[in-house]
Amino acid sequence: MEGKSAWLYKTFVVGVLVLFIGLGVQPAIATIQSEDSDIEYVNITSEFSGLRKKHTVKMTLKEAEELDDFFEAIYEKLNNSGSDVETSRILDDSIKKLGKFDLLGGLSVKLVQRIFTYYDMMNSNTDSHHISGNDNANCFVMGRVTSADFFSPLFLDMLSRYPKAFILTFLIGFGFPFFPIRTDDSIAISSYYEYALQWKETRAKGWIYKNDSEGSQLWHGELKGNLYTRRLPSIGIKLYYIGIEGFLGIKTIFPARFRHTFLGYARIVDIEYW
Repeated sequence: MEGKSAWLYKTFVVGVLVLFIGLGVQPAIATIQSEDSDIEYVNITSEFSGLRKKHTVKMTLKEAEELDDFFEAIYEKLNNSGSDVETSRILDDSIKKLGKFDLLGGLSVKLVQRIFTYYDMMNSNTDSHHISGNDNANCFVMGRVTSADFFSPLFLDMLSRYPKAFILTFLIGFGFPFFPIRTDDSIAISSYYEYALQWKETRAKGWIYKNDSEGSQLWHGELKGNLYTRRLPSIGIKLYYIGIEGFLGIKTIFPARFRHTFLGYARIVDIEYW
């Protein structure tokens, strides 16, 4: 009988200890779960034009704001840039920053640097490895605007319907300069829509920088492409103002502020103000 009482007593003590330990641990776990659930996330999409492969990264709002502030600071640096060497350094910093957040379209920092270096050397008549304009009107371009639409060549849209693992392997393995077909984009800056006697302008706000054989130029404000307009089949009239032709590089979409950021090379850039 005494043995049974002792056993019941020990069981009671252990139960009380477990209860108190549980009460002590539960708030800590609940706090951790609560803090984690309070963190807001945002999906940011990146793509290297030509590969047609979108890459989405889940980031906290704090990380997104950090990246957002970085590109706001880039504008000031480009505005004060006085040489191609400085511009090249800014581009390199931008690639590394995007690489830190895995926003290089699924590519590595070294591979993107390699592609850009080869592309510059292929289009440049000098032996310099920094960004520079050349006699072929190719130029470095970088921008951050609220409204940008990217259009790929028609054959590339058709090609995307078929298996292309071999092509992607070739591109990544050997670099774009050795690829016989240019897989670049046109970029529309601002658009116009009209239907049933009602119309709407979607004006791009932000900045675009270019550096070519004629020097550098920076636009800031409400911008519009000035190369030509592109009309797509739709209900009503839908016009896109193309401002960048033959773009090859990185593009990202920041949904938090709905801004498009792009950096790379283009055959020609022509932007005007509204």
